[in-house]
Amino acid sequence: MRRAPLLLLLLLILPVLALAADEIPEGRLPQHVVPEHYDLTLTIVPESESFSGETRIRVRVSEAVDHIWLHARNMDMQETSITLENGETLTVDYEQLNEFGVSKLSLPREIAPQTVTLNFSYTAPFDGELRGLYKVEEGDESYAFTQFEAIDARGAFPSFDEPAFKTPFDIAVIVREDHVAIGNMPVVSEAKIGDGMKKVTYQTTPKLPTYLIAFAVGPLEVVDGGAFPPTEVRDYEVPFNGIAVKGKGDQFGYSLENTRGILEALEAYFGIPYPYPKLDVIAVPDFSAGAMENVGAITFRETLLLFDENASAQQKLNYAVVMAHELGHMWFGDLVTMPWWDDIWLNEAFATWIAYKAVYDWDPETRGDVLLLRYSMGAMPQDALGAARQIREPINTVNDISNAFDGITYRKGGGVLSMFEQYLGEENFRKGVQLHIERNAEGSADVNDFMKALSDASGQDITSAFSSFLFQSGVPNIDVSVSCVADNAIARIQQSRYLPLGSKADADRTWEIPVCMRYAVEGVEKEECAMVTRKTATLPLSESGCPDWVLPNANAAGYYRWSMPAEAYEALNEAPADTFNDRELMSIADSVNAAFDAGRLNMAEAVNAVRPLANANDPRVITKPMDMLIYMRNNLAASDADRARFEAVTRDMYADAFVRLAFSGRNDDNTQELRRNLVKFLALVGEDPVVRGELARLVTQALDHDGPFSDVIDTNVMRTAFIVAMQEGDAELFDELLARFRQSTDGTMRPILLAALGSARDPALLARGRNLLLDPDLRSNEYRTLLFAVAGVDEASTGARIAWDTRKLDSTWNWMQNNIDALTELMPTGHLSWIPASFGGFCSSEKAVELQAFFEPRVEGMRGGPRVLAQVIETVENCAALKAAQQGKARSYLADL
Repeated sequence: MRRAPLLLLLLLILPVLALAADEIPEGRLPQHVVPEHYDLTLTIVPESESFSGETRIRVRVSEAVDHIWLHARNMDMQETSITLENGETLTVDYEQLNEFGVSKLSLPREIAPQTVTLNFSYTAPFDGELRGLYKVEEGDESYAFTQFEAIDARGAFPSFDEPAFKTPFDIAVIVREDHVAIGNMPVVSEAKIGDGMKKVTYQTTPKLPTYLIAFAVGPLEVVDGGAFPPTEVRDYEVPFNGIAVKGKGDQFGYSLENTRGILEALEAYFGIPYPYPKLDVIAVPDFSAGAMENVGAITFRETLLLFDENASAQQKLNYAVVMAHELGHMWFGDLVTMPWWDDIWLNEAFATWIAYKAVYDWDPETRGDVLLLRYSMGAMPQDALGAARQIREPINTVNDISNAFDGITYRKGGGVLSMFEQYLGEENFRKGVQLHIERNAEGSADVNDFMKALSDASGQDITSAFSSFLFQSGVPNIDVSVSCVADNAIARIQQSRYLPLGSKADADRTWEIPVCMRYAVEGVEKEECAMVTRKTATLPLSESGCPDWVLPNANAAGYYRWSMPAEAYEALNEAPADTFNDRELMSIADSVNAAFDAGRLNMAEAVNAVRPLANANDPRVITKPMDMLIYMRNNLAASDADRARFEAVTRDMYADAFVRLAFSGRNDDNTQELRRNLVKFLALVGEDPVVRGELARLVTQALDHDGPFSDVIDTNVMRTAFIVAMQEGDAELFDELLARFRQSTDGTMRPILLAALGSARDPALLARGRNLLLDPDLRSNEYRTLLFAVAGVDEASTGARIAWDTRKLDSTWNWMQNNIDALTELMPTGHLSWIPASFGGFCSSEKAVELQAFFEPRVEGMRGGPRVLAQVIETVENCAALKAAQQGKARSYLADL
């Protein structure tokens, strides 16, 4: 009955509301109010539902203001005041104006430029989404941990929550007397204050952005890792500890023993000592990221830290690469920080690149150079999409920030850095990196600062070439043909954007590409290099005569794809076996894959071209063709008979490698990695009955065994074994695995059991596995594992190429349409974009339309969702176009097998 007066009131106040909304800074805060120092005291009792804080921020105000913008999210403020330079304290009004914590302090009067102190007393709830300051329950105990990157420090304390604002912090925490409190800096005092509480005060931090502050509180176990002794670079010790939840400290082993070597490899490269007074590595039971580079208190998923020498080679390698990545950030990201999120690529791409370099120096058998190439090549399918980001993408919204933490930033960025390192020379590049850090230590620096340092140190201005890869999306492709007249040979190069068949993107793009080609004339090998800056170029080959073969990407140094006529690929296959190094063999495999995706090679041509690689020496080369073979099995083998015939092709292709592996007598890390990947491929793609039978038998034996499963099953094939067992298993096995999953607190075993529970082929058991997505006992960081399992997607990827079992997709899609509202209520909002990502294995235009219609109204509520959905739709449409183009010849090829 009161609708008319209410409508009138709304009409009167809407203009005022619109004005206020227009003023809200959606991106960076105004730069005329700059923080200079924080004083934080937090009371953290993890058993409670909330915490409290006292925050004092000294800020410099450079122009007259009557309000101040800053960040604070979901806080109940008891005090908000400002102390002026003359000592006068004024009460101010606080208001949070959007869900992202952009807040406004309204002053009672305008104040002149001066240095002031902002004062806050508040309480706030522990965050429920593995961000900000959040709580974790493990057994009967409660803990508090933090994850502040990118914009979640504002959930723990009022702040200017942007990376450019680097200031010292004085921090104290009030906790229970029987709890441990870990912070960024060493403890300077610890005092009992009554009521069973104590106050822990830390050393003042160096200048840091808010996102690098960290806390861990609870009945934690601190394991002494031994202080790292002085080195040629560092003249002081670094105390080193492992931190785990109660009862898990004794699981530290391999990680504590090996971190010193990785840190020293990084110090040797930078020529600058580890810049902080201590190092703690913290194993967090429920953690959204893999790890986080908080200064002096790096947080990790438990699986990356808590294991011993008996762990799988992959788990050890994962630890080494992630540890090197996070420690690399101590210099690149922490000591020198990007001013805004558009340069997050500089942090993450650099840490990616330096991680593989450091791991290679720490243990050359890891072949870090090949690992980095494989990792950076993994960006190319995403980079080939019209919806792909550029490396340095403008950041205007929270969605943009979320999207920035993707494969383009990490994988492509690392590959581009590697390309320019090889172009400038390793030592010149290293000098540029050192110069960049020296110029900007404890400050901020952007892409222009970095490019200038590289150019200054090397004496070569790379700004234009580097920018051509940073400021546009896409993978360059060079099409190479060689013409021979008399004794003179010329390579003709035409560049464009690589696009898969069906893409609607524009191929008309140009990069400045450092191209090096290797070739041989009558067995004499040569290399020619040039900076290709135009759409077309010619490169005279200096060796007299027509080449036997040409490899357009020597040492796979360049982040680009290449194509040649079919006979040129045949010439590469006919070269002597030891002609190409492992990186080059991977480049050849990628070129074949790209040519198939673009419709230039048919199924038979592509299979024949990669067949020799199955007998290479390096496990990464051997496994490189597998993604393409999975696509063929899923989408071109239309009938059950065709599928069985193609599965036999894959078994035959890898039979020799499998036999060689079985009888080699070796058990080094490379052999273990090959065993893991070959067994997985032969069991899940080749459907090898012998391999599958043995894996299922081992699981039965392990479940009857009183000790750890690793007594019976090689840890390198543990995950595949349980998946196969559940694919073949019945309700009794499902019940047993579910019971063991619910009882387990093992961060390594829980995801293995969960992946198995989502992998059943029996429709009724698969339905039970899907329904576990609605189980409130699922940890927040476990949804992705189960979601991808029930969609038949390998957890390592969100793309159609790694959709191991697309036969589950239809039933899971039907389930999702009926249950998405319930699922989104349970999942952290930052993880919701995994839902559309899990359906990238579809391969029809009809499904693309369905996905678009269903998700489009929902993606705005998913962090990063709009771009993820656009990429999934494009992937499905491209898959359908390739399937339509390849089906005819594929049918003939399969019929002739």
